[in-house]
Amino acid sequence: MSKAGQMRCLVTGATGHLGAALTRLLVSEGYPTAILVRPSSNLWRLASVRSSLHRIEGTLPDLGSAEKSLRQFAPDAVFHLAWGGVSRELRDSPDQIRINLRGGLSVVDLACDLRCRVFIGLGSQAEYGVTDEPLSEDTPVRPDTAYGLAKLCLGQLALKQCELSGVRGVWLRLLAAYGPRDNEGMLIPYVIGCLLRGESPILTAGTQRWDYLYVEDAAEALLAAALHESLAGTFNLAHGEAWTVQRIAAFLRDQLAPGVPLRWNARQSRSLLGSSERFSALTGWQPRTGMEEGLLRTADWYKGQNTAREASVP
Repeated sequence: MSKAGQMRCLVTGATGHLGAALTRLLVSEGYPTAILVRPSSNLWRLASVRSSLHRIEGTLPDLGSAEKSLRQFAPDAVFHLAWGGVSRELRDSPDQIRINLRGGLSVVDLACDLRCRVFIGLGSQAEYGVTDEPLSEDTPVRPDTAYGLAKLCLGQLALKQCELSGVRGVWLRLLAAYGPRDNEGMLIPYVIGCLLRGESPILTAGTQRWDYLYVEDAAEALLAAALHESLAGTFNLAHGEAWTVQRIAAFLRDQLAPGVPLRWNARQSRSLLGSSERFSALTGWQPRTGMEEGLLRTADWYKGQNTAREASVP
């Protein structure tokens, strides 16, 4: 199973930030890869590998007409990353349950019915709720949003369904990811965008510490979870090195626009700390990208995008 070509992979959420990074990695490693996408999905993050993909059109929560094509593809590994309503204003939307939970369960059912080798689902730090304590797999789960609750319920139900069906199940609770091609409203792309325009980003007090994992390292962790046949259960996924928002913003400012002031206000925000020690001990995976290197890579990518846009203006 560890050799390229022996594992057929299905990815849901392949057009998202992490989903696209995972999909590009799987293709580069030689794994036959199918993606489940809506007919209207924008595949811009997958432009470099689009011709190598098996594209299957379908929507969640019901697989509908896509189910026949998914069964014909016969995946060995299912990576379920699809999720709607991630933005703050949608965290308590009823769609967290109506679409995301039901949709996730339909993917789990398919994986189990096909007797896939492994089902890997992407969880979230939101399953733990609000806490400033470092997160471990032993931290009590107290989700305070419909988003966190739906993630928690799907993870627990998926693992139980996999256990009952003889399918290996892995649920990875990602703390936070960053890197090129991220959504522009996220913190790091927002700060970079402001600085490239010569504007001052408006930020919180900035004293909170956040554990960010570079997106390509997160993709490698997902693949490692698929390849380690003894791995099963729930694990946290983090870098293990947390920077304050002040440090992140100041580093980017010094690299991109040294003369631009940073605007801080008194509004406090919580820290997000954790580690992947348990996952690393079982798989050998370690993040390879330090925060400085990752921020520089991310900034360079956005600078390139900005230059390309300027060049295209007549």
